[in-house]
Amino acid sequence: MKRFKAQGFKAFKIKVGKPKFEEDVERIKAVKEVIGDMPLMVDVNRGWSYQETVRRGKVLEELGVYWLEEPIEADLLDQYKQLREKLDIPIAAGESLYNGYEQARLILDKCVDIVQLDVHRSGGITEWMKYARIAEALGLPMAPHFGEEISVQVLSAIKNSLFLEHLPGSNLNDSGVLASTLKFEEGYAIPPNKPGHGIEFDWEKISKYEVDRRKVS
Repeated sequence: MKRFKAQGFKAFKIKVGKPKFEEDVERIKAVKEVIGDMPLMVDVNRGWSYQETVRRGKVLEELGVYWLEEPIEADLLDQYKQLREKLDIPIAAGESLYNGYEQARLILDKCVDIVQLDVHRSGGITEWMKYARIAEALGLPMAPHFGEEISVQVLSAIKNSLFLEHLPGSNLNDSGVLASTLKFEEGYAIPPNKPGHGIEFDWEKISKYEVDRRKVS
């Protein structure tokens, strides 16, 4: 966290879900000592029950956590809606939904405070942009899951963008197969100005991973 803070990043996220919740609390406190009042999000990866989320969510509120991400299983939309109404801490989710019905309902029923639909999992750029416009009309911000090379473009094209998720070492940007990579300045991503999605592959580098080649006529 010290390294990312020194690089100019202004919001941070950590995983929680240790066997003992007390361990999570101590980690959160330790991180907040480093980042101060900057936003800190926590991601449970669907590891808690509804009852655990209610109890623990109130503790996270007191700790000043910015949002609580995916506390319960992704398709429990009724319970997400109840959590949003019961807790003051903002609830974020959506990345683990793969069908249009659930993705639309997540937004239309205001089951969460922050919509995290994954561009790749929600039908691509065109479909994601439709969801983003609906979310905007309902006052919900978008913070897409991963895929930063694509996500930076769609976030730049909407009014209700919140955060771009950046995880060094776990994205195409750091794979070593791009001709040019996404740049960051003081914690902000600089969208490429190339045509389309702006991603340019270095095909010579990609060829090293070739396992077979076939010509189809």
